[in-house]
Amino acid sequence: MIASRGISALPFFCLVLGKLDGRDTLRVENLRFGFLDVDPADGSVWIGLPNENEMVKLNSEGGLLFRVSGFEAPWSVAVDPNDGSVWVADGGGSGRKLVKLGKTGDVLLSEPVPGGFFSNTPQQISVDPRDSSVWYTNRGGSTVVKLSSMGTPMATATGVNNPVAVSVDPQDGSIWTVSFSAREVIKFDATATELKRLKFDIVPLSVSVHPYDGTLWVGYSNNVLVQLSTEGEEITRFQLRTDEETTTVNHIVTKEIGV
Repeated sequence: MIASRGISALPFFCLVLGKLDGRDTLRVENLRFGFLDVDPADGSVWIGLPNENEMVKLNSEGGLLFRVSGFEAPWSVAVDPNDGSVWVADGGGSGRKLVKLGKTGDVLLSEPVPGGFFSNTPQQISVDPRDSSVWYTNRGGSTVVKLSSMGTPMATATGVNNPVAVSVDPQDGSIWTVSFSAREVIKFDATATELKRLKFDIVPLSVSVHPYDGTLWVGYSNNVLVQLSTEGEEITRFQLRTDEETTTVNHIVTKEIGV
């Protein structure tokens, strides 16, 4: 399990990939970035740089592989493990769109989206590896939307007040999403039918489904990381190491590398 931690408001300034015992596996200083995802095939990392209007790809050691320009403010990213392509939520200016890049950075698809997913609040997109479809949070419409691998609308989950995060369970295609304003974590099936709604006292910011057992990792605004069962019962809790009082768990990536 890998968690990235950011200081105060986005964009982040220090990229930290680490394990639950507090050890950093990769640390890149002075990097203003939005969100990231990892290609499980080789451990490479895709990162959105909203201030530079670029995407960058790093190898598993943090070395720069290449940059892709032409974005307005690339925000959330999600790697498709089937072919190494990456979906990018480009939310700047008037051109809110989802862009799909090949593993070498070539543009495969660019689809405008209604509403928007770009704001100062952490938000995510997530790929379903079963069919390469993608879910994205439509904050303006209080919905979470599912598109096919070619960008065709497939389903819409409603009733999510200010959705800021989403994660697909690869076992059955269900999703967990975060309602920031309501302090809720909500589960929908692959057709966007609501299955479960959990209420919290602390603001949840991020979610990530474990790809093998379906348990859910939830990151909170007080720098706490909690693992929940598939039924929403707490299994374990971690207070993550931090040197800054304002650090929060803004984004979680749960993947096994090199399989």
